[in-house]
Amino acid sequence: WYLHNEVVVAAPRKFGITRILRYKTTVQNTQEFYDTRAKQFAPFFAFDSAKCTAPDCGSTWESYGFVVGCQNLNRSLANYVRDYEEPQVQPAETEIDSEIAFRKLRGVAAIPSSMPTDPTTDGLHSGIWYSLPGACPSETFGDKSDDCMKTMPGGHCEVVDGTKNCTYHAEYAGEIRLDDLSGILDKARGIRTYEDWWKTSYEQCLSVVAHGKYAGPCVRNVEYDKKTDKGVGTSFWNSKHDMEEGLRRMDRVRQLFSEKYPHLPSTLEEPACL
Repeated sequence: WYLHNEVVVAAPRKFGITRILRYKTTVQNTQEFYDTRAKQFAPFFAFDSAKCTAPDCGSTWESYGFVVGCQNLNRSLANYVRDYEEPQVQPAETEIDSEIAFRKLRGVAAIPSSMPTDPTTDGLHSGIWYSLPGACPSETFGDKSDDCMKTMPGGHCEVVDGTKNCTYHAEYAGEIRLDDLSGILDKARGIRTYEDWWKTSYEQCLSVVAHGKYAGPCVRNVEYDKKTDKGVGTSFWNSKHDMEEGLRRMDRVRQLFSEKYPHLPSTLEEPACL
């Protein structure tokens, strides 16, 4: 969701992002927060360069500790769902029977198309953002003093116990490269790096045109163009609002993780963000 909306829409990619990092995270927010809000998760707090930019983060942490927040994402911006399941139907059933089975499975009022397309009516849910406050969350990366790190240690700890400074533990669980996900590398064509793909190939084209060896036009590659809903030089990110395409992309992410880390589960069930 974030990659599609913020990262691959630019060339070079936003913040120079090159990979998806995966973490296995254990969370236990404080009893003080639950007694007051009766919720497992706090509100989501936005961070910029490791600094909380929300107006209430300081007062929240002072009152309840460094609680972990969450926010459900908006499927109207990019159609990714976390809870779609293929309907279980018998081969002998007709196409209409299959649609009825899907309707019953999801409680949809009307018989949907073969794949649900309206995020407002299909009862499915997008991904979740989490905010995990680290040390000195009131300052950016380069401005975190030793004193601030000591007085505001954040919520990360080794053995989570739900006290104010010990609300989560994040364990590294692998990474995959965006170049592999988008499928943009091609050694046979001299495309060995992301820069080769989006920059060097365009500059080489301009040089060929300048020498009269090619009429052009030269087109700069980009993984996703918001205006056309397509990529240039790759089709992986095409159709941002198509749920079936979103499911295909998510399956590819899980596949790459499984191939690289076969000893780890491809995914774990997420708790509800309520």
